[in-house]
Order: sequence, then C-alpha cells, then structure tokens
Amino acid sequence: MWRFSQMYFRSFIGIVFFLFFMFFPIQLMSESELLDKEFYQQEAYEAFGELPYEVIKNLPADINTQVVYFLKYYTNEKREVVNRWLARCNLFLPYFRTIFKEYGIPDDLVYLAFIESGCNPFATSPAGAAGIWQFMEATAKRYGLKIDYWIDERRDFIKSTYAAAKYLKTLYKIFGD
Repeated sequence: MWRFSQMYFRSFIGIVFFLFFMFFPIQLMSESELLDKEFYQQEAYEAFGELPYEVIKNLPADINTQVVYFLKYYTNEKREVVNRWLARCNLFLPYFRTIFKEYGIPDDLVYLAFIESGCNPFATSPAGAAGIWQFMEATAKRYGLKIDYWIDERRDFIKSTYAAAKYLKTLYKIFGD
C-alpha cells in the first residue's frame, strides 16, 4: 500500500467497518464479537465480496470504544446521511475506478472520495477545498483544473478525478510508496 495513503488508512478502515454495520446491525453483536479481529475480517469479506480477501485480511482491526461509538453513531443517528452518500458514490465509483486504472492507482483509493466529500461534487470545506476530491484552489490549478468566476472544475467529477489521479501519482513519486 502506498505510504501517502496511510494517512487515510484509518478512515478507510472505519468506512469498511461502517459499511459492514450497515448490513449487520451492531445490536446483534456481543461485546466479544465487537473486539474480535477475525470476526470483522470474515464478515467484512462476506459483506463486501468485491474487495479481495487479502485486502480485508491485511487491514488492522483497531476496534476500541471510540470506534464502537462512531459505528453506532453512523449506523443509527446518521444512517440516512450515510445511505445518501453510498447511493451517490455508487454512481461515481465506476468512473473513478476506470480513471485510476489508467494511472495505475490502487483501486481501494477510490474510496477517498467517500471520506473527503460523501461523493458530493458541490461539497465545500470551511478551509475552501471543493468538489468530490476536496481540492484546494492552488492544488487544483497545479493539476490542470480551471477555476475562475464562471467555472470551477473541482466540481466536475471527471476532470477532478483525472486531477486526483495525477496528484496521487505525484505523491507516489515523492514518497516512493
């Protein structure tokens, strides 16, 4: 796995477990199951068969009280929001995968868009990052996106995904992993 993606690694783990609990409600699990790494690996693999078992097997299961709290929070209180994000992301994932494949970017990095914006092309952070990939203006321009009074290509999911792939490729060259 690439070193630069490690900063998103825990978020990716959280999403995998979060998605798992969307299909397997937490109320049905005992405390020992909540802390059992093998249980999560096997159940996550069954729930998300599209992910190779090797990917799931190698993910560290850092299950603690904080993770359990957020799993409950996102599967109960924020369930509708997460369902909306999942539905929206399903529209974009085939495009993300195709573009990332062109650039030789690992397939699992397409889920960064879920973490960054919930796959919302109109998302804007308080810091000024915008679009599905949450590019800051300077970074977006550096990777070929046009931003002016009339147009902001950070919100174009195809163009911004190409820019994200270029950016991830650059990070790979910098960090070598």
